[in-house]
Amino acid sequence: MIGIGYVSFDHEAAWLRNIVDFADDAMGYVGSMTVHDFLRYRKTLDAVERCIERLAEAAVRIGEPRFGELTGGVPLAPVRGMGNALRHGYDRIDAATIFATVRDDLPYLRDRCAAALERHYPDA
Repeated sequence: MIGIGYVSFDHEAAWLRNIVDFADDAMGYVGSMTVHDFLRYRKTLDAVERCIERLAEAAVRIGEPRFGELTGGVPLAPVRGMGNALRHGYDRIDAATIFATVRDDLPYLRDRCAAALERHYPDA
């Protein structure tokens, strides 16, 4: 039987790094795809959804109001909401919305979290 190992992250630098890495992964998976390509490739959609779920969980672990403080005002609620929608409302989420999130929102979130890492945890 294969077990799942859980890593205990108790430091916000690790969570910020997770957000940056998962955003990079999601954006890399989408690459130069069009929305039509994205809708055709189920594996890419699945991989991107999982990245968004994970980065949303990392953001939630940082918590409110600290997440906003670290990111210069990025609200936690929409990030948490997207993660919750993917986990609990997966059958109602529009793949084109996920694509738009990767294209329009993740670069900004990623850059804000990367800046927070550099500012607060330059050695992380």
